[in-house]
Amino acid sequence: MKDEYDMIVIIIGGVLIGITYIVLRKFGIGPVTIMCFSCVKMVWNWLVATSRLDAKLVWNWLVAKLSVDTASLLVEKEKVNWSKKHDLLPKAKRDFQLEQFKNFRKQLRMCYYDVEIDGHKFQQHFVTDGTWQIEFDDGKGVIIHNSPMFDEVTTDEFVLTPEVMSRVHKICGGNNYSLVLRNSEHLCRYIRSGAWISFQMARNTPLRAIFENHMSADQMKLINTMPNDLIFEEEPSDEPIYNEVGDYHIQFCQSKEILTDADNDAFNILFLGPTGSGKSTLINHLYNQDVVKAVHC
Repeated sequence: MKDEYDMIVIIIGGVLIGITYIVLRKFGIGPVTIMCFSCVKMVWNWLVATSRLDAKLVWNWLVAKLSVDTASLLVEKEKVNWSKKHDLLPKAKRDFQLEQFKNFRKQLRMCYYDVEIDGHKFQQHFVTDGTWQIEFDDGKGVIIHNSPMFDEVTTDEFVLTPEVMSRVHKICGGNNYSLVLRNSEHLCRYIRSGAWISFQMARNTPLRAIFENHMSADQMKLINTMPNDLIFEEEPSDEPIYNEVGDYHIQFCQSKEILTDADNDAFNILFLGPTGSGKSTLINHLYNQDVVKAVHC
């Protein structure tokens, strides 16, 4: 009897994916197809939960037989996210989540676990104190919870300093998720160091390869770029940063847009680093004066 039920599940699964295939042929890759495919997958997961089949193996086999391009579905879903402003807003749940975050202890870890969506693998990152977790979830946004975590890999350990807490204040309640531009790794590395970086979206990585040929030049520039609402710029000032320093610093003369032949004998110092890492602040401290805009994240 169980074998017959399993066979029925496979048949129903084939019919469901067949419906998606028909929608795909009629409407092309778009919101209607994505919604249909998501509903089919949800029904399929429920059916398999009541059988003894290996859901992943059977699903991938059915998809392959009907030639459903899951990569295209994933890209189309991301295109919706790329069309939105590069922000984390809205942050309606910020106050509630900040209250939740008070449960966190001082010693924190940055971790990840492996996730697979329709055959495409990536890492879901989170920050934890061992009991409570904060992570960025597709569909739910920033969430704080104390659900048990399994099979996680720890990548870094750090302390909950005032600077870390300041960054937590800025991201709590955010929900504008994008696997490419604003994912869980971006959020966790920002909490840890203030840098908006996802190594999964670096050049020549499998995850980036899925999307980059579908992105415009302007969208590509936003990869690993700080969201607008996390950036605060201070205007340059003529006042010294520290009055007690006196003249024991480099004297600022002028700012130049380009270098010319007249600068061939000058010493040039190049400052490299992601947005918010402290390049402008370090330059300003060399001169003991705000000569460039400092971006605070």
